[in-house]
Amino acid sequence: MPGVRCAVAHIGAADVRVALSGPTHLYGEPNTFGVAATLAAWRDGDSWLSQLRPVLDRNAALVHEGLPRGIGYRVPEAGFLAWLDCRALDLPTDPHTFFLEKARVLLNDGRTFGPGGEGFVRLNFGTSPDLLRDILGRMREAVG
Repeated sequence: MPGVRCAVAHIGAADVRVALSGPTHLYGEPNTFGVAATLAAWRDGDSWLSQLRPVLDRNAALVHEGLPRGIGYRVPEAGFLAWLDCRALDLPTDPHTFFLEKARVLLNDGRTFGPGGEGFVRLNFGTSPDLLRDILGRMREAVG
């Protein structure tokens, strides 16, 4: 649950558990709201989640069908984030700036995710289908 600053991970590999067990500020600090939201999701979220999954599946398919030609995309197995490979578009600038300026679509710049992110953007498709269609249409129009 992004934004609530609280998460739980099951880590099976002992060496990974050891590597992550030391003190760090990398993960942020959980807060009262985040803990309450996490507990509510565990206790009462099954119905909501079962309704959400088909919506996200449909939205992921909308992204797949509606992206401009030349953008690489693999439908994710979970979640609501699309990692878009724009390298084949031969844009005049990075894809984050291009789509912001030409399509008025704000995507996450792939470069902020580390080495190898050049030429990529991330699209959050956890929104309404109508808004998603509008976003994709503006992206197609910008690419021409």
